Amino acid sequence: ENLSEVENNPNIRLIKDLPTLEIDNIYFTWNITSQGNSYIGSGKLDGNGIPPDFFSNLDVRKAFEYLFPYKQYIQQAWNGNAMQPNSCIIEGLLGYDPNIPMYEQNLAKATEYFKKAYNGELWQKGFKFTAVYNTGNTTRQLALQALANYARQINPKFQINVVGELWSNFLNDYLAGKLPMYMMGWLADYPDPYDFADAYFASTGAYGSALGQSFIDFAQKNLDPLVNDLITNVVPSQRAKIAEKLSMLSYENALYIWTDQPYAYHVERTWVKGWYYNAMRPGIDFYSLSK
Repeated sequence: ENLSEVENNPNIRLIKDLPTLEIDNIYFTWNITSQGNSYIGSGKLDGNGIPPDFFSNLDVRKAFEYLFPYKQYIQQAWNGNAMQPNSCIIEGLLGYDPNIPMYEQNLAKATEYFKKAYNGELWQKGFKFTAVYNTGNTTRQLALQALANYARQINPKFQINVVGELWSNFLNDYLAGKLPMYMMGWLADYPDPYDFADAYFASTGAYGSALGQSFIDFAQKNLDPLVNDLITNVVPSQRAKIAEKLSMLSYENALYIWTDQPYAYHVERTWVKGWYYNAMRPGIDFYSLSK
């Protein structure tokens, strides 16, 4: 929010729109732990909760994909300093393909898929569940609140309660499978598509393994072979094609809501020399700088 203070200063150099190797997204838990879990209300499709396998339903996931206000969110939450990704294989990684389709907010289509889910029963009865973010992360809070607002707008019977949890509690509930919908992200450990693909798509991945048995079964059949090929194949052009296939499967099956890939920026006095951008080394390497 302070960039405007330096943008037009002739003594300051501002470099913007540098893609980071980082992504934020909203998660669907395909099989939610129901015992003692108030986050799914009644645990039934009766207007006062959701069944534990609610997000195993492809129509439900697609409805939420079309519900999210991608452009509005990036503008309001990030001041435009982010781009909408079409997968976790983001810009800057081998296999990123800008031609892979991505979802846009379309409330008519969201309504269509909500009405299609559960043979119309969902639209008639409504739902109620809690979406969770880690306390203090305002961009994630805004994202989930936007979903809640638009869900209620298209059907007043759609109730999403957005709450924040301390990071330690959030992680415990996430690992226990208690969070129906939540938001986190991934920052590259190393600049290769496998780092992201393994986390999100593999049945044993950091994120995929926590989404429930239905996701694990889906991943073992459809995603694991490609993720394994991505790490064992050494031909860059072939690896890129594998990554593109994974991104397309993600889109077709509405696996995650890909919300933003933030941009980095750099501010320095005009007499500073030697700075260069390295997405794997955020911040400033003072050893490269001179006057």
